[in-house]
Amino acid sequence: MNTPLIFDTHACVKRMTKAGVETHVAEAFAAEQVNILEHHIATKTDVAVIQKDIELLRKDTHVAIAQIEAKLTKAISDAQFKTILWLGGYITILVTVAKFL
Repeated sequence: MNTPLIFDTHACVKRMTKAGVETHVAEAFAAEQVNILEHHIATKTDVAVIQKDIELLRKDTHVAIAQIEAKLTKAISDAQFKTILWLGGYITILVTVAKFL
């Protein structure tokens, strides 16, 4: 459906004046409707551009999450290794001290 949106200002003014609205008010209303339709409604192209931007952001987010996960995994591994070293040293000290008791 690539049919452009068409707003018939003349028909709008005719309907409004028939309903009792003064002509100058109906014309101003119709002109504002055209302004809204031309400048404030997203087109299919606008939506497609935004969808591409969202997809790029989604990919960037997945990459960033993977990088953060890798850093966290390394940090956890380093912390575990340091804890094991600390416990090994602590046990060595306890065993050494226990020999003298």
